[in-house]
Amino acid sequence: MARLGKLLEAVDELGSLSSAARSMDMSYRHAWGLLRELDKAAGFAFLEHSGTGSRTRLRLTKDGRRFIAAYRRF
Repeated sequence: MARLGKLLEAVDELGSLSSAARSMDMSYRHAWGLLRELDKAAGFAFLEHSGTGSRTRLRLTKDGRRFIAAYRRF
């Protein structure tokens, strides 16, 4: 889980799943698969686009931020 938490934080910081995956020496496909599984298991989305259009950044959702905060406390 620690690696997944770091991936989520990296996406939030960098605004891009591909940049976050690359920063962790992880393939985009693997990162995307992990996030899809996490969203499905949790029942909510962890990431959202910051606006509309094709060049928007990704960021953590409110639920995603709460999850990361709870994980850190744990």
